[in-house]
Amino acid sequence: MKRTIMALALLTAGLLSPGVAVQLDGPFFTAAGLLGDSARLEGLVSALWLLPDLTWMGLLARSWGERRLPALAVLAAAGLVLSGAADRERGLKAMDAVDEYLYTDFGLKLNAPCYTKPDDAIGFITRVYPGIKENGSIFSHSNPWAWCAEAVLGRGGRAMKFYKALCPAAQNDKIEVRQSEPYSYCQFVIGPDHTAFGRARHPFMTGSGGWSYYAATRYMLGVRPQFGGLLVDPCVPADWKRFEAVRTWRGAEYRITVHNPDGVEKGVASVACNGRELSGLIPVQPQGSVNEVTVVMGRRENA
Repeated sequence: MKRTIMALALLTAGLLSPGVAVQLDGPFFTAAGLLGDSARLEGLVSALWLLPDLTWMGLLARSWGERRLPALAVLAAAGLVLSGAADRERGLKAMDAVDEYLYTDFGLKLNAPCYTKPDDAIGFITRVYPGIKENGSIFSHSNPWAWCAEAVLGRGGRAMKFYKALCPAAQNDKIEVRQSEPYSYCQFVIGPDHTAFGRARHPFMTGSGGWSYYAATRYMLGVRPQFGGLLVDPCVPADWKRFEAVRTWRGAEYRITVHNPDGVEKGVASVACNGRELSGLIPVQPQGSVNEVTVVMGRRENA
């Protein structure tokens, strides 16, 4: 599956030339056979509209009447950024399209527009009512990957906007619409193409809680364990002037204080552990130790 996703990301990003054979999990196919001369369309056709006749989990520019109707999916856009298949310019275009076409006050829709006619060549997704589950709902599991993608791009305000939209606790004043517990992520929230838009369904039956924690702590707060040490690389809204986090890792405790005097959204000017200035990762500390980490956001003087 990883190879499939990567191949699709490379194709849509225009990083594979027409005629190049790409091996998926099973047989081979050729880029030319699927995309013809359009494999290098600049910047994913300006807004990551996925290309004609590419069928994978509904990522398809399918026919509607006499014309092609392009589809956009949050999985594809975030995947292009997180995989590194798209450069920064294309990544920004991809995620701008997500914000413009997939954002709602309840979170990000999985795809748009919805399928309205059954198509057995595509499968189950086309037989689900528009706005329900995989067919254009706010599918919780995929939302955190968009937060990660925005953090990689350095847009902390956008990442927080997406985070707050899906956050159950932030929707407690909409309980008459949401109709679900304010302390649980749900599998999906019914999308705007359905009359019950905003109604959350299947609480707890999702991996969204784990992925939300992962995205918020490792990409937004930026505390990410690496093989050789602990990385602190926050991406937060510009009006966050300070925050604290505690991370237990490899048997040691790291009490992290982050200062943001210049109101930047991403970038680290300095890191210190127990008063010692560091130029990169925080080294692994002895088991049982308690360590004070100070991070100042901004630009390094020698950068």
